[in-house]
Amino acid sequence: MTLTPYANKAPAIKAMLEDIAPHKTGCATCGKPTGNAEDFRDDLSMQEYTISRMCQVCQDRVFDLDRPIVSLSRHAAADLTRKTD
Repeated sequence: MTLTPYANKAPAIKAMLEDIAPHKTGCATCGKPTGNAEDFRDDLSMQEYTISRMCQVCQDRVFDLDRPIVSLSRHAAADLTRKTD
């Protein structure tokens, strides 16, 4: 099964997304050829491809829940702690 990227998007939104993607075919992030259902780990990953056109590897990098999104300095973390006390 081949997946359709940017499914259910208005034509103007689809055109804009395709214009800003660094790669015009395959994964929008790295350019790897993709789009077949067997390229993805699960249904949620396949659904994400239809939204963002990111391959499984790029999705894993973007949505890595084990990696902190923001790294705070020791001083910034102390400031946050004081503000919540």
